[in-house]
Amino acid sequence: MYLSGYVYFLSNKDTPYLKLLGKKARRLLVPYFIVSVIIILIKILGQAVLDMDLKNPVDAGTFLKIFIGPAAAVYLWFVLALWWMFVTVALFKSRRSHMFLLTVAALLHYLPSVFPQITYPEIFCLDYFANHFIYFMLGVLLCESGVSLLKYPTAVSAAAAAFFFLNYIFGIIPFANAYAGIFGMIGLSIIICRYATKLIKPIQVISNASYTIFLLHSVFIGFIVSALKPFPQFLDPQGKWFACSAGCIISLSIVCCIAVWYILKLPGNRQHFAK
Repeated sequence: MYLSGYVYFLSNKDTPYLKLLGKKARRLLVPYFIVSVIIILIKILGQAVLDMDLKNPVDAGTFLKIFIGPAAAVYLWFVLALWWMFVTVALFKSRRSHMFLLTVAALLHYLPSVFPQITYPEIFCLDYFANHFIYFMLGVLLCESGVSLLKYPTAVSAAAAAFFFLNYIFGIIPFANAYAGIFGMIGLSIIICRYATKLIKPIQVISNASYTIFLLHSVFIGFIVSALKPFPQFLDPQGKWFACSAGCIISLSIVCCIAVWYILKLPGNRQHFAK
């Protein structure tokens, strides 16, 4: 969410409102519906033919439910919540109005913690929008401030990254973990850019394919896990092979997603999907 806000201000701040929404609809909503339908079809096939034990089973009615929420796959809430962020922030152009939006976003985020009776509607993932808009606006305002992140000293970058990992693992300051994650991500990016030059190219490939990975990773993981069911020793969380098999499953799913991304970039498809 933070990166989306940062990149929004970097590249879209002067785009006319309706043109921006059209662009974001093609980028977010069209893939959301296409991938949702694919996931539902695969799940229905898996339930009927492969007897897959799904955490979130589907039926024919799920095709209609995807119009009001991420019924096909829970993680797709990200796409709908991000859509509402673009719908909202694009109406505000000045820095003062962005500060106002950050204030509103902070209230939306923290009020339920102070007043538990406050809840947000789940329809269209508006609850996720309310809880995560603060990170999007932090990205917008940091980019708008003109701060050059690459000027941070390496020691500061390393400390930010280290604090995030330690805070995440040990829960030192739980409420600060999301913000620590933002600065930890920045810190890691700076260190990679400065020192890990041999890693830049593969990281850029993964980065360019990240949206495809996000949309399709669970589909490939589901197939791989189903294929491994005859070998339960690889899927037992308490087994000695689990850590190795989990790493292999995740890596293979990412490779499959990147392969799909390359297929979509073939000359016949590149111009259409570039939009």
